[in-house]
Amino acid sequence: MGKNHLLIVGKNKSLLKELGDALSNDFLVLYCDQIQEAKDILKTTLSLSFMIVDIDDFDETFEIAHYVKKYPRLATLPVFVLGKADSNLESKCFQLGGTDYIKKPYQIEKIVNRVKSVYHIYAHNIYRDYFEKDILTNVYNKEYFLSEVEYILQENPDKKYDLICFDIDRFKLINDLYGTAGGDRLLQYIAKVYSDICMQYHWIIGRLHNDVFVILMERGSMSYEELTTAVSRQLESVSFDVKIVLSFGIYPITDCHLSASVMCDRALMTSKSIKGNYETTYKIYQDALRQNIMDEQTIINEMENALANHEFVPYYQPKYNIETGSIIGFEALVRWIHPQKGIIPPNQFIPLFESNGFISQVDFCIWEQVCQDLRRLLDKGYYVMPISVNVSRIELYMNIKEKLLYLLV
Repeated sequence: MGKNHLLIVGKNKSLLKELGDALSNDFLVLYCDQIQEAKDILKTTLSLSFMIVDIDDFDETFEIAHYVKKYPRLATLPVFVLGKADSNLESKCFQLGGTDYIKKPYQIEKIVNRVKSVYHIYAHNIYRDYFEKDILTNVYNKEYFLSEVEYILQENPDKKYDLICFDIDRFKLINDLYGTAGGDRLLQYIAKVYSDICMQYHWIIGRLHNDVFVILMERGSMSYEELTTAVSRQLESVSFDVKIVLSFGIYPITDCHLSASVMCDRALMTSKSIKGNYETTYKIYQDALRQNIMDEQTIINEMENALANHEFVPYYQPKYNIETGSIIGFEALVRWIHPQKGIIPPNQFIPLFESNGFISQVDFCIWEQVCQDLRRLLDKGYYVMPISVNVSRIELYMNIKEKLLYLLV
């Protein structure tokens, strides 16, 4: 692995060059004597891992320290400040996030040893966080969280645990309204609230992907109601015009031999099952739910072929004049005639198609068949009555004019 860069900023070139030479075995040393040049290096040198500034060569505003604090990428950059023995300067150095303040006169060997010691700690933390932490929210990343769950369960076979997955309802809408930065800010806020709770109760928290978080909690350490409402009151103070709602899926761990990944899947499918149901914010996993979701997935797997094979057909339900009892028209109702399963009831596929958007294709298929049936009757000289068709709310947001004109001409 190549060396990382160390930046030395100051105007005493001979003394700082001596310091740089002493550190050259461990770093690629860069030198500059102007603040603007230092800023350019900080902005563009991604492998920069350490900075030493001789503050006596510049004014006492600590401009470079303010600049470092401005960029999150540089927040953990170790910064050593060399300066005269002045308690006010030393205090200001640490207030601005300086790592160490070394008073003059100094010994080169002493600075080198302190740089190496601090850098060792810095590098260890950086690589540890890289492998363990989610960069955006600073909670565990998916891989490390799953490994920790399996380790905790293995080491504590007598304790009972719950795995809780939760995410933000309509998170895409928040990103659309407030941009990715707004969405990221919300994720960081939620992660911070639940990280504090996890630290208090010795739980662990991770981020699986996007807006999906997961917690391993010892059962009974907090009620589900407390857990799921912990952030709701605080979210009211977040400056978003849309109401922030979290959906929680709880998987009580009963079989420790299951992989942590499968446990997360079950908790996540439970949270998804209550999307749009604002009467409750959480649901506890049951095996029946898993079967329902598997049945839904079977329907999703078959729907494209069913459409291509003309398995969706209209059934005509007559409409009557209440006063005369005579038929005044019909309503076309979709039925799925499955080659193996027979007629699949509409309540098993219509809600699913409405949620995944496939309903628009099924609706058009039915409209087309209705038009074909009417044309066939007219060509045979029969009198036809009006036939009403269902229009999903999805079509109201689409330009269906062209589709209807295509069918009618």
